[in-house]
Amino acid sequence: DGMEYEELVIRIEEKDFAAGTTIYTDGEQCDPALYFVRSGQVHISNSDESKNRTVSSGGYFGATSCLLLETPTSSAVVKEDCVLGVLTLDDVKAIIRNVARLDQDQQVMELENAKKKIEHSELVKHRILGVGTFGKVWLLSRTKPV
Repeated sequence: DGMEYEELVIRIEEKDFAAGTTIYTDGEQCDPALYFVRSGQVHISNSDESKNRTVSSGGYFGATSCLLLETPTSSAVVKEDCVLGVLTLDDVKAIIRNVARLDQDQQVMELENAKKKIEHSELVKHRILGVGTFGKVWLLSRTKPV
């Protein structure tokens, strides 16, 4: 709801990172967080180079590598000095409380989602959380209870 949204936004901490700083490394434990690039650039790479990309101002990263997996499957290195908005998994848990869906297997999630039908008219857009390679990520809420 709107209160949870406001709490999440309040908990995003702005941090400065110098060029060359490694935020997390492929295969190594990290502090689970979602990162929003406010300024500068961060290079995301994996060992087979299949998903290498650079995230710039307005983009985000960390959702898959740090929030959903025990260890990241990519590395994030600051390409040029940047300011990142950091939302930790602990902060998300403190607000959302039930984050069990984050730990579920993708196939189980797809089956459960296939059972639910949400009409576009039931959704309310609140704001863009970030823009990445695959488009915009919107914070939405549902007008009807589940």
